[in-house]
Amino acid sequence: KLDGMSNQIRLAVEDLVKLFLNNYSPEVQESMQPEVEKFYSVFHEQIFVALYLAAYHTLRFLSNLLPEVYPRGSQSSAVTDETLEHLTGGLHQLFDIELVLSVPNVKASPSLDRCKACMLQVVRSVIGVTKSVMLWADGEVVPLDEGEEVDPTKTFFPRISSSLNMYKYIAIISGQFDVLSNQVEKYESRFDEFDHLWRENREDVFKKFLSSKPALEDFEDQIKRYEAVERRIEAVPETVKFFVMQLSNESLKYSLMSEATPWKQLYGQQLNTKASSDLQSLTEFMEKTEEELSVEIESLDDVRHVMETLTTLREAEAETDLRIVPIEEMFAMLQHYGVHVAQADAEAVADLRKRFRQINSKALSIQDHLTQVQYDYKRDLISDVRDFVGVVAEYKTDYDKNGPMQPGLSPKDA
Repeated sequence: KLDGMSNQIRLAVEDLVKLFLNNYSPEVQESMQPEVEKFYSVFHEQIFVALYLAAYHTLRFLSNLLPEVYPRGSQSSAVTDETLEHLTGGLHQLFDIELVLSVPNVKASPSLDRCKACMLQVVRSVIGVTKSVMLWADGEVVPLDEGEEVDPTKTFFPRISSSLNMYKYIAIISGQFDVLSNQVEKYESRFDEFDHLWRENREDVFKKFLSSKPALEDFEDQIKRYEAVERRIEAVPETVKFFVMQLSNESLKYSLMSEATPWKQLYGQQLNTKASSDLQSLTEFMEKTEEELSVEIESLDDVRHVMETLTTLREAEAETDLRIVPIEEMFAMLQHYGVHVAQADAEAVADLRKRFRQINSKALSIQDHLTQVQYDYKRDLISDVRDFVGVVAEYKTDYDKNGPMQPGLSPKDA
């Protein structure tokens, strides 16, 4: 298209020259030929200037989209939240880059080197487009056939590409892109704070934690720690723009969350196991107590058995209350931090205090019942003891009178 427009200008100039020369004789036309050639040269040079300025301003425009090679202001090597806003200037987006976790590093896809190669190819293409614009031939228009090989030496390309300004902008844009790549790499390094998620061995760390015999607060501290990590990951913006680059963090955030969540679940599941075990132990104690308190009192043996149960319950009452509190706290913590808890356990915890009150109420009822029936059992016991004493006395008398110690009895009869 550019070459076609150049030829149209050439034809227009030729038509103008012919209209002018037709007013003169051949002899005069011959004498005016040097001036005609100068006239052609002026427009030929304007074609060159137009192509040159188009390439120059395009490269300058691309350069303005990129950061300065020697930026003014802070010399800090880190990309902080304060500097990030400055680095994300520009309105034109040329590259969509996805940050991905490739353990143990965070990498850009496509790579920054590939993006730079693409940018420099754009720069070469801006200059290389002049290869399609032929120089004006002497005395005739030379159109290009479709698919015809172009001799670069017969185009405006050699003159434009050899310009110092073109070399300068190629070097500048290359350096600017290196600065941009460096800033993107520094942004990637912000995610180093999460590298412990995959650098540390989860099983070894957790085994060391358990060996310290952790309390409930220790479990909560660890769960809070990894929940805070999850919050920091969630706070990472979905996209960040660095001049002509737009970085997508969506895949990276998903990968980081996939690394952080198992750590939190590990501590949560262990706490869940401990809470479930403590709950089961306490529930079994309550069930056994309820069963023993449900025995009908029909004899002194029943009274003795119930009294033992009541004594055990009184002794364990304070301890049981102390056991309920940490169990409730553990399950409340699990629920707060979103750790899955079995429905049966959740219902059992909710009924713990109610069930314990019911057991105590039943124990008081049984004590009242024992108070009411104790006179009858005491009276029967005294009567039975009196009868037993009489039986023992009769037995002793008979033994002394007719027992084996009587004289004259043979060993066999004794």
